[in-house]
Amino acid sequence: MLRERADRLVVPLLWKHQRQWFDELFKAIEAVSFEHKPRLIHGDLAPYHLLHDPESGHLTGVLDFGVAGLGDPATDLACLLSVWGERFTGRLAHQWHAAFDSLTAPGWSRWRCHSNGR
Repeated sequence: MLRERADRLVVPLLWKHQRQWFDELFKAIEAVSFEHKPRLIHGDLAPYHLLHDPESGHLTGVLDFGVAGLGDPATDLACLLSVWGERFTGRLAHQWHAAFDSLTAPGWSRWRCHSNGR
């Protein structure tokens, strides 16, 4: 449904190279399974909601659960990826197995899709 609407309303306004990019984007999105087992998520893991000890570098707290609820765990991880980048998130994945182990291969694809549209 989204692709049909985009083809009708957006694609006619794009130049040829933009249409190619658009097609590649939708192919990547269509290849991702968005099925997930709902879990409790924070919903806004931005830097200003994370407390850490500057001496040890350890996370010491998470604030503001105002938008927490049931959802796709890839959403929280995507927020971390978009804010902190792949290097930090990869290091986090290495240290924080419990959160990342809950994501299957399709979950990792959803995570990337949530974070940057691809």
